[in-house]
Amino acid sequence: MEMHHDKKFSDILNRFRDGETRVGFRHFNLRRHEESKQDEVRKLVMSEMRELARLFLIFRTKVAHRICDSRKIEQDEKKDEKHGLKRLVDAIFLKSVKMLLGYYTETMQDDKYQELKKFRVAYKYRSNEMYAGAGYQCTHNSLAKAIRPSNLPSEMEFMKLKCFIRSEIADTVENFIKNSYSWLRTLIV
Repeated sequence: MEMHHDKKFSDILNRFRDGETRVGFRHFNLRRHEESKQDEVRKLVMSEMRELARLFLIFRTKVAHRICDSRKIEQDEKKDEKHGLKRLVDAIFLKSVKMLLGYYTETMQDDKYQELKKFRVAYKYRSNEMYAGAGYQCTHNSLAKAIRPSNLPSEMEFMKLKCFIRSEIADTVENFIKNSYSWLRTLIV
């Protein structure tokens, strides 16, 4: 299907200004068949395009001023780093580069393909510095939130679960048949 004739994609584009839409169309095509989640797909593609647009605008501003500070996009007003946003931008950017490589191959634009391929290698080399600690910090924050007392199940719920598992194990062992082996193994684990 052509990009100009796709009604759902046009709906997403109407929220953006003039500009290159090929990358956005590829992002949209990756998820177009998720019929049960059409609203989520629309919001996700819009979010990805917003992040790419922000990255592009900051990059254009920095090039115009000859200043290179790639971390600005991942910081809020308090200058606190947003580690999750760093990882998201990195993933969206790499996915977009991959899509463009496919497009340049498909349209036989070998010079652009080679240039983008070199850029991807350089980007991956520098991304360790740009996104240093983001993966670790995201995992650390996630685990810290998960073990807060307010997020842990109550002792009463643990006792109910323990009683259920014990009764199921006893019942399964007492009435053991070959097909119940996997259920017994699951209960023990």
